[in-house]
Amino acid sequence: LLTAAILDWRTPSRGPTPFDAYYLSLSPTFRPLRSSFQKIEELLLVQGVTPAIYYGGMERLAGGAVVERPGLRDVFSVYGTTRLFD
Repeated sequence: LLTAAILDWRTPSRGPTPFDAYYLSLSPTFRPLRSSFQKIEELLLVQGVTPAIYYGGMERLAGGAVVERPGLRDVFSVYGTTRLFD
């Protein structure tokens, strides 16, 4: 669902999508840009992206070790050289 929401956000619209109802239910309401992200922080507006998913954090493994879990901000970029990378 998260991947679909991100792709919906950056794909030019050919009409309403199932995600539009979510954005219009918020206060204040808004519509996704339907283009590439201009700032990485825009990911926080995408349906399903929580602060924990965006920022990442620490995670305790079954053996007790604590490891860092990267967030979307650590693996996404607004800079790319092809249309496939965003």
